[in-house]
Amino acid sequence: MSFCHNCGQKVENDEQFCSNCGVRLYSEQESHTVHKTGATAKYGYILTNLTALAKKLKVNASQIKELLSLFISARKHENIHYEYIDVSDAGLSPRDSWEKHQKVLAGKYRHSLYHENKKIIYVFIIGGDDIIPMPVVKHFRPTGYEKDIETDILYSFLSEPDTQQKLEKWELFQYPQTVHTGRLPLAADASWEHLENYIHRCVLLNQSKGLPLNEAYAQCDPHWKKVSIEVMKEIINSRCMPSYNPPIDPRFYYQYIFLTPDITVDVVDKVFNADARLYYFNMHGSNAPSVSGFLGQSIIEGQGASIGISPRELARANKANIVVTEACYGAKYIQKRVDDSMLLSAISRQTMIYIGSSRIAYGAVDQPLQSSIRTSNADIIAQVFMSEMLSGSTAGEALFKARSEVFKRTPETSAENMLTVTEFNLFGDPSLKASGTSEHSKASETDVLIVPSAVTTKCEIENLYENKPGSILSTVRQLVNINLQHIREKIDKHLYEYYQIKPRELTHIFLNKYANGKKEYTYAYSLDEYTRLLVNTSPQGEIMEILTSK
Repeated sequence: MSFCHNCGQKVENDEQFCSNCGVRLYSEQESHTVHKTGATAKYGYILTNLTALAKKLKVNASQIKELLSLFISARKHENIHYEYIDVSDAGLSPRDSWEKHQKVLAGKYRHSLYHENKKIIYVFIIGGDDIIPMPVVKHFRPTGYEKDIETDILYSFLSEPDTQQKLEKWELFQYPQTVHTGRLPLAADASWEHLENYIHRCVLLNQSKGLPLNEAYAQCDPHWKKVSIEVMKEIINSRCMPSYNPPIDPRFYYQYIFLTPDITVDVVDKVFNADARLYYFNMHGSNAPSVSGFLGQSIIEGQGASIGISPRELARANKANIVVTEACYGAKYIQKRVDDSMLLSAISRQTMIYIGSSRIAYGAVDQPLQSSIRTSNADIIAQVFMSEMLSGSTAGEALFKARSEVFKRTPETSAENMLTVTEFNLFGDPSLKASGTSEHSKASETDVLIVPSAVTTKCEIENLYENKPGSILSTVRQLVNINLQHIREKIDKHLYEYYQIKPRELTHIFLNKYANGKKEYTYAYSLDEYTRLLVNTSPQGEIMEILTSK
């Protein structure tokens, strides 16, 4: 028994044409010849635990194997050669550490490379943290509200031992990234149909040779509308964004992007494009159990934030799509039900690729009038990922290039750079790409998977001040360095004069000491429930960068 490479229909081995779609079927020998004489083959692993997955979905392991065979057969006709690794064969359960899972993966990788002469490029994890554990690493700037980061990036480095220790020492990115990793998470209440539907959507995309990016929808917080337009620039130039005539009220719409809180979840149905192929959200997110959607903060003092998009809207999408979000906790999914997570709701319906963060994400704020527009951290991830998808990269390549660009655009690597690269993860098949792009684009010819070598030294971070009742640190350090208070006054004045931000609670002051001898201060402010500001200054108080939480 085999499967039609075009539509996924089961076919007998002696059939020459598919009874469902009519396409000519290749024999195994012909299929091998087609792949051998075509473009260079790319190889990948599907990493899962069939025993745990079958138990979760209440099916037999053989049923999952048959579905994966369908997927593998379909991807071969895009010259992507997957094979699956069942970690339960190695005696592993989801309760075992991620290091043990990585060890099995790395051993298989070495065998493929040295004994089969196959360079593995993609790792596609099937299952959430309850099937294949997601690594948790120490935060690069730990505080009372965030001390660690969930990340799959460690599954992308298979040639080096002690990858977690290297990452936490800021050393990992000196080494080559060996594979591009993506994960298909399954909700706490996932059913067999969720897995089956995703795989079948992958098979159907073979008909169009990828996902067509011909229509897009965007929504943002009004404080970041100019930054969002800059992030979307190449999408806008590709004419994916619709225009409206007559023009929409500027309270609700800025150029090509809808604005929240004026567009709330109660009215978003009137503007949400259910036929879009690309969704971009530059909005606030939250780890509060009661908040599953994304929010926008009012530009009017004291009016708070409102939810502008919820899992319900992404579940309404009609066509296979990509979702890119800069929101804090925009990709939270562990122990969540389908309807309680933007990620799970999207990927259980029509979303093929989802880019989002597991922790608080930081990006640029709109600059004062006439200032140049700059992007930072989360903005760069979104901007470069979407651009590279348009250029012909696979999703895995696109995220790799976006992560690399975060480092390339800063002279010294900051804690927020490291955080951004680590916390943004790819969900979905990392070998998927957009249709209608050049097969010979620079993006599709990536061979050396190395993050820039400048990222080699750790920034030493000293906590000079913490707003904590009874903290000796908060009183002694202020008395020792009165200059810190002068810098704070300068920052408060700057924020109010240029951004109309009134002084709020100062939570931390950090001293950042770089290997080249350079020093900076980071002042952390809590503005409200959803917004934190990081202001980086020189030792003399010159403001160098302002970052906002998403």
